[in-house]
Amino acid sequence: MGDVSNMRDFIIFLNTEHKRKPLIKTKEVSVEELRVYPGSSYLSKEFEVVVDGRLIYLGEHPRYNAFKYEVTYYPRISRSVKERITVSAEFTLWQIKESPLVTGFDIPRAVARIGVALASMILYENPFSMKPINIMREDFIRLKELIQAKGGKLTRIHVKKRGIFGKFELTASNIKVGLEEEYPNINFNELLRSASAIHSLGFSLLPPVVERLISFRITRWGGGQIYSPSEPLDYEILTVMDLLKEALFPGLA
Repeated sequence: MGDVSNMRDFIIFLNTEHKRKPLIKTKEVSVEELRVYPGSSYLSKEFEVVVDGRLIYLGEHPRYNAFKYEVTYYPRISRSVKERITVSAEFTLWQIKESPLVTGFDIPRAVARIGVALASMILYENPFSMKPINIMREDFIRLKELIQAKGGKLTRIHVKKRGIFGKFELTASNIKVGLEEEYPNINFNELLRSASAIHSLGFSLLPPVVERLISFRITRWGGGQIYSPSEPLDYEILTVMDLLKEALFPGLA
């Protein structure tokens, strides 16, 4: 499935104002400014994790607006640890143009949630335009159909089946072959339709515009990993984002 130690984590969020052209009046906004913004109490759980920080607008690229996120936060650690420690780190966020998707890279979930709220403040002058995404059964099925129509393979599946033995999880031993060829006796389409919950799916694909095999996984809450290439280039990441956009928002021009 690729070198897991070199995989690229990402989280996607929904930009509800994606049809509106951003009007950038400031290139930097702080966590403290967000904390005192009217209505920001809906982020109270995330503020328990994020201590301080700022988001800096780095500039416009042909396909996305880029941000640097400097933040101090409490990492997830064992509950047996009596004293909480903080970590300071820098992360990258992209607001993808002509797309409802905003993505953060290699970043904890709660920390990312604050980051995209800051990006919303820079782009739209309020923190409410970017929200967590929830990928439904129909979205997963559409994504599978889309990728297979492009010659790709289903390589990972994690679902909850109905009944007492609910968990079902498989990973292809060869991502160029895929699960359906490796396990021909399993009806994966029926499995997706009948599962009580789809936790995540993984795929591999060699798009015409990309020279290297792309392998990635996406979860129902928008988190995912690009397993290969191990150090994906911008256009390879954007290929994954375009696939997600096409599957999750099929009516979007």
